[in-house]
Amino acid sequence: MVYLIACVFIALLALLFRIAPFSPFKLSSTALKAQIDSNQATLDSLPKTVQSMAPWTIGMGYKSLKAERKVHFEVLHPPAQIDSIVLMPLTHSDDHSESHPFGFPQRFKIECVDSSGEAHIVADFSKEDYPIHGIEPQIFECSRPLFSTRVRITIYKFPKNPIWWETPYFTGLSELYVFSGPQNIALNAPVKTYEGNLVRFGYTYQPHCLVDGFSFFSPLDWDISSSYDGFLTGAKETTLLYDLGSEKTVDEFRIWPVAIGLQENFPLANGTSFPRRIIIERLEHPGSIEGSLIYDSQSKLPRPGNTPLMKALPTSTGRFYRLTVSDPLQDFRISNMQRQRTAIAEFQLLGMGQVHQPEALPRILSSTGEPHGSGTYELTEKLSDGRVPEGRILPLKQWLKDFATRAALERKTLQLQDKLSLSIARERAQLQFFGVTCLGAVALLVLLLWIVRLSAQQREFTMREQISADLHDEVGANLTSIAHTTQLLGETLTEPSKIQSDLLSRADNVARSTAKETRNFIQFLQTNKEGSTLEETIPVMAANILGHIHFDYKQSDLRRLDRAVPNQKWHLFLFIKEALHNAYKHAHAQRVSLSVSRVSHGQLLMNIQDDGIGFSASQTQPRTLSHRAKRLGGTFNVQSNPQQGTTVSLSIHSTPRDHHER
Repeated sequence: MVYLIACVFIALLALLFRIAPFSPFKLSSTALKAQIDSNQATLDSLPKTVQSMAPWTIGMGYKSLKAERKVHFEVLHPPAQIDSIVLMPLTHSDDHSESHPFGFPQRFKIECVDSSGEAHIVADFSKEDYPIHGIEPQIFECSRPLFSTRVRITIYKFPKNPIWWETPYFTGLSELYVFSGPQNIALNAPVKTYEGNLVRFGYTYQPHCLVDGFSFFSPLDWDISSSYDGFLTGAKETTLLYDLGSEKTVDEFRIWPVAIGLQENFPLANGTSFPRRIIIERLEHPGSIEGSLIYDSQSKLPRPGNTPLMKALPTSTGRFYRLTVSDPLQDFRISNMQRQRTAIAEFQLLGMGQVHQPEALPRILSSTGEPHGSGTYELTEKLSDGRVPEGRILPLKQWLKDFATRAALERKTLQLQDKLSLSIARERAQLQFFGVTCLGAVALLVLLLWIVRLSAQQREFTMREQISADLHDEVGANLTSIAHTTQLLGETLTEPSKIQSDLLSRADNVARSTAKETRNFIQFLQTNKEGSTLEETIPVMAANILGHIHFDYKQSDLRRLDRAVPNQKWHLFLFIKEALHNAYKHAHAQRVSLSVSRVSHGQLLMNIQDDGIGFSASQTQPRTLSHRAKRLGGTFNVQSNPQQGTTVSLSIHSTPRDHHER
């Protein structure tokens, strides 16, 4: 019964361990770790974008004395089918040099307007605040392609100004992209403003800065390399020829600055040696002297940063194009103004948003000014390899999508990591609680088993007491009555014969001896009553059985045996008695020795040796002794040879346990 209770309890405990919400088999941290690993794998596959510290321009902004203020503006782009509109936020850095969105409209509406004046809503947050989370581009997809001639943005609510400007509320954008397929048709488009306090600050904040292609970021997969990964010449003016391989339509160009490091090291000297006069011409053939002018910067360009110069061009079709760059921005590391250098990292011609790769390497047609000298690297292969010192150039639209995806995924990963930390702490606390609960349950089980065992011992004790009382009342009284009756019977015989006297004497002795043995047995059963110990009982029992035979007795501490279960003590007593009786009756021994010794921790060895006639191995073994040894839970062994005596050995634990008969 006890073992059945233990097995059921352990089974229930195991079931609880399996189905518990904080079970190690169902730890939420495992799922969180898997999600974080999955996110990290996706992040590793996305391009890395780094904020530019020196953009060409910033964008367009409004200031206001109150938050609820309605302003709107329109970007008049070429007629086209619009599929998405992207707003690039302004950014500012806090005291820890961390970038945050700055001035993004809280409530606004974006509409595409067709040639008839009908407006189609792309996004409407005029009644609720827009939830901006980071500095990444905010992409608004059209539910279907919309034919449009202009994009209108209406702002209804300004955010609070977080920086030092003396205006309570400020709103603005760094850049606006309007995509028709891969092409940004808003590039250099006119911007029409209507009302509101526009912020105008040189080349920094102007309406045209909203669509000039510059933001705080460049369309790159950031992987910085050599600071001279570009075309660098000592000439004041350089002309290059580009062969596109076939007639192609061109409507945009991009020129990337060379990021030159101070003393061969970064941080970068952004825009150093960039040409401030740029001319692009279409040629009929490579040797044409005169060409069709497509672009001329005329006035000097502003000081560039490390973002590319992007310009929309009048649509033209041709194979050969001539690029002339001159009037470089002074390299502050060179004191001689006459030896200024011209440097660009990449030149790209585009049509409908696609980059046209030249068929062959760009060819230098002419160079004027100072002769080539130290620090001149005319590596024309660097002008069309799709790389700049900061990394690999990416398609603009795809870069914006990947940028937004990466930023959102990084925030989600940070949130998951916070959740993981909390989950690990919670699960550790839950496991500790579960461990304490299990220990308490085990302690409760041990207590339950102890109570069950104590109850069984109490029932056994009660049974022994009842048996003892019955034996004492019935057998003891009857034997005493027999002894008295025998004595009275002898007294009634006036002249008993010798046989009668012997029989009466034998009956009286047997009755008294049986009564004495019964009292001894009762003493073994009644552990709560004072009685003789084994140490006292064994010599007396040996003297009664062996009589005149010499008896040697050696013993160690028998107190542990005296504390054993009473019926085990009784079996041990009967084992010794049977062995001594065999030595006297069957072996005809003249000398018997009994020794009890401790051979190891918790184990006793008992040897009973005589010098009797012995017996051979083929003769019957003492079955009674073997049966007693099994009840004691011990190991029984007999060694004997004819005329060489017998040795009976019994190895038992010092506190033998109860072994019931099967």
